[in-house]
Amino acid sequence: SAEDLGCGCGEAAPSGCDNVCGSTAVVDCAGECGGSAVVDECGDCNGAGPDAGFDCEGNCVDAGVCSLVSLTLANVTDSSADLLYSSNFDIGGFQFTTSGVTLNGVSSGLESTTFMASTGIVVGFSLTGVDLSAGEGTLATISFDPTSTGSTLSIGSVALSSNMGETLTVNGPDDADVAGCSEFDCSGECGGSATIDDCGVCGGDGSSCLASLSLGAFDASGSLEILYDFGSDVAGFQFDVSGLTLDGASGGAAEAAGFTVSTGPSMVLGISLTGGAVPAGSGVLTTLSFSAVTADSTDLSGVILTAPDGTEPFGITASGSIAHTQDCAGTYYGDAEDL
Repeated sequence: SAEDLGCGCGEAAPSGCDNVCGSTAVVDCAGECGGSAVVDECGDCNGAGPDAGFDCEGNCVDAGVCSLVSLTLANVTDSSADLLYSSNFDIGGFQFTTSGVTLNGVSSGLESTTFMASTGIVVGFSLTGVDLSAGEGTLATISFDPTSTGSTLSIGSVALSSNMGETLTVNGPDDADVAGCSEFDCSGECGGSATIDDCGVCGGDGSSCLASLSLGAFDASGSLEILYDFGSDVAGFQFDVSGLTLDGASGGAAEAAGFTVSTGPSMVLGISLTGGAVPAGSGVLTTLSFSAVTADSTDLSGVILTAPDGTEPFGITASGSIAHTQDCAGTYYGDAEDL
């Protein structure tokens, strides 16, 4: 029953795509019988496969080969700037150095972000796996001390890594002009915090225009201290004292400042004829003398205080009241008794 099928008695018939005895040839992906063309990993016949570092769709998959992060300085003011990124990989950490400004703060989406003002170095990283997503975003916002003349902000020595610790290729940023200070405080300091207080004093605490007079030690034999508390120098004063017949004044800070203090029946006036002033502070302003008590109480009123520039800038308070007692004959501080 042996047959000759074309390749000898009892041998197999011709085979392969070329129909040759003993052939195993097949048609390759290009349609060539016995050809060597094969389909590459991207599905292309006789293709070269993806470029190194890229997948079949042309996406970069190897940060060491084709990563690219472009950095840009934006939203630059006299005291802050945003460092923006455009990246084809997630960013897991960064370091860079600033020059031309004095840093005073930095923030980023990476929670562990620090800076050193003396060197201008900024470092950002995450201990919890947080990263800055591929695409576009803000790498960091830096803040710095404003200057009166402005400067040029430069970012250098930039190092970025992916969330897998791979080094990323960086482009930029260009330098940016920083404008001079846009806000000065009342003392003229760029970016300063001094303000004008309620007394019109730059950097003041609001006490320089406050002043008070009060009644001090009283001696029924004929003297009464007037106490003062002045927030700033006083160049003249006037006030009324009720319930007494005044006949003079002496001593105290007024006399020490060279004031001439005159009294009427109830009014007291103190001025300097040489331009002197009672300095800010507290104590006894003057001691009044009187010849008679004329009412059941003595009070201060009508206080006027003048500053060295001739103005009356003070917020004045007057306090104290002295009650006077009478004997049975109606004499104040008398010794008559009703037996």
